[in-house]
Amino acid sequence: MAQTNAPSSVTDPLATQYEGKLVIESDKAPDGRCAPHETAVANDITTPAVPETDVDDGRTSLQWQQVQALADYNCALTAFDDPDMGPVIIFPSDYTGDIDNQAKPPHWTGKNAQIPADWPTPTTAKSPQFTFAQIKAIQTAAVDRIAGASDETTNYSVTVHYDGPNDRVVVKTDAPASVTDPLVAAYPDKVVITAPAAVTFSDS
Repeated sequence: MAQTNAPSSVTDPLATQYEGKLVIESDKAPDGRCAPHETAVANDITTPAVPETDVDDGRTSLQWQQVQALADYNCALTAFDDPDMGPVIIFPSDYTGDIDNQAKPPHWTGKNAQIPADWPTPTTAKSPQFTFAQIKAIQTAAVDRIAGASDETTNYSVTVHYDGPNDRVVVKTDAPASVTDPLVAAYPDKVVITAPAAVTFSDS
């Protein structure tokens, strides 16, 4: 058996070729929900929900996986830990569902096949200024601009993620300000440019 979110145009030939030997099931969530890894999380727009460094709020790894699963399944922009409020899930500004009653992904289990006894209740809010489409547009603009500035001798790196606590899109790149300033100007109060973390090597 194989589980995939590939369309039938991809899976049907395989099912025909291995008729009687291969069963293909879709891992897309039912009822129009966002399947895991089809949201901002999978597109490097945001980062998985995890407790902040050195924050011990009594939650287990399984509970943090559940928070991320809720965010994925309900089409949220991000999930993160707030030192004061605990888990927070941020939805797009144009989200039409009930953010206070998130649907739970059916038959969900943790990474180690753990079955949760119950589900956490994160704090929820909508982004004051972003739809998912707007974040994707900024991501595309950032990649196009920075990749377009690269040449045979210089290849700038770029990653984009949504910063939920600050409601900004963070573009991490080693491109110079002459490349990134027009991007910031095009999206005032929406884009923050940061440099990639320096790579250090230890003597051993």
